[in-house]
Amino acid sequence: MRQPSFLIRVVITILIGCGSGVFAQDSGSVSAIDLAIESDFHQILESYVRLAPPPLEAGELDRWRTETERSLDSLLSRIDALIAKYKQFPDLLLLKAICHAGRASIYTDRRRVLDVEFAGLEPEQQSSAGDLAKRRAAAAEKVAAEYGAVNEALAAAIVGEGTLAGEREMALVRGVVAAQSAIVQERAIISSADAGQRSPLDPASIRKLLSDSSGLLREYVDKTPKDSGLEWLRGQYYYGVVQYRRSLKLPEPGQRSYTAVDEADPEAVKAFAATRAIFESIADPAAVRAILEPAGSGEQQAAAKRAFEESSFALRSKYSIDAVARFYAATANVYLGLMAAIDPAFSTRRVEAAAAARSYLDKALEFDNAPPSEGAAPISLSSGAIPLSHHKVTTELEQAAKAAPERQPLNDFRIQWGIGYSYDSNVTLLGRNTEAPLDKRRKRDSRFPAMVQLDYTADLDVLRPGDEALKKWQVFASVRAAPTWNLRIHDFNEQPYSASTNLRYELLGPGAVPGIDGLYLHGRYDYEYFLLGNDGFLRTNRVRPMLQAIAMDGLLDAQLYFTYEDRNYLEELYDEVHFDRDGNYIAGGLDLNFDLGKWVDADKIWGQQAWGPAAPDPDDPAHRRPLEARLGYEHTSNSTVGDEFDYSGPILKAGLTVPLPFGMDFSYNASLEWQDYWQGSRIDRGRRNREDFIQEHAFRLERTFFLTRYSTDFEYVNPLRPERLTMSVFGDLRFAIDDSNVRDRLGQSVFEYNRVVYAIGVRFGLN
Repeated sequence: MRQPSFLIRVVITILIGCGSGVFAQDSGSVSAIDLAIESDFHQILESYVRLAPPPLEAGELDRWRTETERSLDSLLSRIDALIAKYKQFPDLLLLKAICHAGRASIYTDRRRVLDVEFAGLEPEQQSSAGDLAKRRAAAAEKVAAEYGAVNEALAAAIVGEGTLAGEREMALVRGVVAAQSAIVQERAIISSADAGQRSPLDPASIRKLLSDSSGLLREYVDKTPKDSGLEWLRGQYYYGVVQYRRSLKLPEPGQRSYTAVDEADPEAVKAFAATRAIFESIADPAAVRAILEPAGSGEQQAAAKRAFEESSFALRSKYSIDAVARFYAATANVYLGLMAAIDPAFSTRRVEAAAAARSYLDKALEFDNAPPSEGAAPISLSSGAIPLSHHKVTTELEQAAKAAPERQPLNDFRIQWGIGYSYDSNVTLLGRNTEAPLDKRRKRDSRFPAMVQLDYTADLDVLRPGDEALKKWQVFASVRAAPTWNLRIHDFNEQPYSASTNLRYELLGPGAVPGIDGLYLHGRYDYEYFLLGNDGFLRTNRVRPMLQAIAMDGLLDAQLYFTYEDRNYLEELYDEVHFDRDGNYIAGGLDLNFDLGKWVDADKIWGQQAWGPAAPDPDDPAHRRPLEARLGYEHTSNSTVGDEFDYSGPILKAGLTVPLPFGMDFSYNASLEWQDYWQGSRIDRGRRNREDFIQEHAFRLERTFFLTRYSTDFEYVNPLRPERLTMSVFGDLRFAIDDSNVRDRLGQSVFEYNRVVYAIGVRFGLN
């Protein structure tokens, strides 16, 4: 086997470089072609190379493109004749692919001219520029068709019998071409949508091309030692580009397309993370140079040096190793900038996303502007592609910031109602080994809870939209009734009626402090009237100031609060001096709520099985079901009129909500409370200070069905016109254990009890 000639190296250079708008121009090595057709092959290849454009003015360049297109057509005719003569010889198929790549390059230039002209129109002009949009769409589809022909010819060449490049090198070529074919098909679909047409191209074929490309490039990287220098680097770079494309939502024919990560596809989310890791590893010129010139034995260094010297960077562009290192670092930063602009982790922090994107793009511009070789003047190493990308993306970010929809005041009214059934093992909270009164022997019963609740939330600038002072304020009001009727133990029917109001003030808005999404001060008031056995039992007034911080892109919701509660028990007592529970109930605490959806949510775990029937719209905030964790600490201090029930102590709280398939959520909440009473208990036979340890555990499985839908701006429409109806079905298991040291004169544990509640229910919501 002879060493590959320069012309054969050009074959790979042309194919890999044919997508210069997306991929770096680079080359590899191939084996020599069969002697029987080497003469014809070289003659055609030399004809192709002579088609390279000399420096020309714009008008002359158009004429050169037209002449080149005719020459390529003539070359393709000669190649087809040779293919018929030599029976699909692989090397001729490779040359055919090169000619189609040349035509694709010409069509791409024409499409770019039309793209620039179309982009220069105002948005309202684009909708009326029908002829320009149609010509742009037709040009894009011609480019896509040529890349399809390139990919088809390469596929036939690889399965044929011949001595092309080794399998490893051809995996690189096929991978690059398949990816470029997918990219130009995406552009063709978008151009057709702009023209008001439906593209014949199929998104499924684009997905397959990207998948094929990913597999081929992964194969190349796996089979190429890292210490081979440029050979490994180019494969890793191309693989990163393909992973980036795989992470994006594909355009659908006839629909407007926006660059966004396909969060509904777990594989796309993984590809996005993999892309970041790849480009971060080569985002610094020093790191790239360490790859190009690996440390190690003389043989390893010689192989890496040979790979660089045989590349188009050295042979055609005359770039030094420093220039190549800066080139790859610059392009890596371009992709990191594009990713920062659309990163789902920054979805609620667009200002930070734009700043991060610009930072990467500025680095790319800095690295790109450098001398190509020692002693030369600085140039754009990417031949102007990176400065163009920098200008285009930063301009789009600025326009997006200006075009962001104006915030509308929240103005939302909700109604909830529901009913359920439960079985309670200890309705009366009868103490352990305690004798019940003769008229209250029964403690187990079936219970029928019901509820109705009306809520209203509004930003105060709904009164005067655009008022900067009022927009920081939000008011919430609620009324609720939640009676529970027992089948047999009617003395313990419960009827709580409550009303609440909360006033919120925004201390810091999103983006004011890095890492803080919002800082709010709340003032809440609650009133509750509680009936037991159809008689008034308790009246409560509660005040609750709270400081709330939402941080780390919604990951953490922290609430620091203080509660003052005035309780008035309406029961008749035989000894009010000691057993009157009226008084002041004070508590303070910290609740931490963690939204772990960045790493784990229903879509990421279950994919298409995340919801099932009666699911919410993808734009509905309820569509997102993250893994949630909760932690809390509270300290209570209660001072009553009597002395039997004065106590203080800590409460620890924890919870977890896990999204399951088909829209179901599983929740677990636990509470552990230590009550240390201040005075000796008059119930205890030894008059000891009472000490209780109360633990409560609750498990719930719930599924919400969205029976009707609403538009994404539902919260900003007429609040008295509810549009969305939901139905939640749930099952509960709750148990409580109270351990107390009190024993009465008969040795009964009057304050100790166990309680288990099994429940099912249905709840409706309308808003």
